[in-house]
Amino acid sequence: MKTTTTTHKAPGRFARHLGALGFGLVMAIALLAPGAALAAPRNTTCSTVACVIAFGDHAIQLRLNSLATLSTKITNQQNLNHITNAQAGVLQSDVSTNQSGLNALKTKLDAETVIANARQDVRDIYTQFRIYIVVLPRDFNEVWLNILQNVQAKILAAEPKVQSAINSAAGLSDKDNDGDVAEMNAKFTDLQNQVTNAGNQLSAAASLEGSLTAANFDASPTAYKTNWDSFRDDIRVAHQDDQAAANDLHTITRIMQELIAEQNEAANSPATGEP
Repeated sequence: MKTTTTTHKAPGRFARHLGALGFGLVMAIALLAPGAALAAPRNTTCSTVACVIAFGDHAIQLRLNSLATLSTKITNQQNLNHITNAQAGVLQSDVSTNQSGLNALKTKLDAETVIANARQDVRDIYTQFRIYIVVLPRDFNEVWLNILQNVQAKILAAEPKVQSAINSAAGLSDKDNDGDVAEMNAKFTDLQNQVTNAGNQLSAAASLEGSLTAANFDASPTAYKTNWDSFRDDIRVAHQDDQAAANDLHTITRIMQELIAEQNEAANSPATGEP
């Protein structure tokens, strides 16, 4: 009995630790990227410079507010340890770059005295920055991509521990693990397959990140949309695969906990005289 108790300390620690290791983090992938909003008209019906400036200032402020919301979401995910400091830094740098650019454009617009120049500044809000059609959809999805990449790494790191725990549980008597070890092995095989599939999708999505720029959108909206659709779909499928892997992990953990409870109950039960 002493040997049995010692043998199953490792699965016990595994079962307690695993719930927070992979499943909890995957369940936190609730960050859904907003749809790409249509750009507002580039021309106004204003007949005065002051009117054009007011229109442009409002459009710029809307974009600054949206970028601030993105920045807050990035910080929240960083504080939850769903994305790393390095990942957050890259995203916040993009936010800062766009904020600085918009503020500089606002300064230029506010100083205009010729209506044609003011109108050009307003057009630049839409053509130079593409906040709603490029920046926000891309960056929100990059947060999602980063979360999935980190989930992927945690599940991969857990795989040897999962296999070790299953191997240890296989030493239990048949009456305590009737079919349980076989089920855990099947779930573990599926977990490995799902993680492999997710990794392929995440790699494909990451390879498209560099193509999702305002310049590429302007050069060919059709080609941009093709890359965008693939980028978004790759992330979505990877999410589904990692969620399936996390569900497998959760099932294995539950079975392991049940086996440990059964062993503890048997160890604490009085002898019945049966062989």
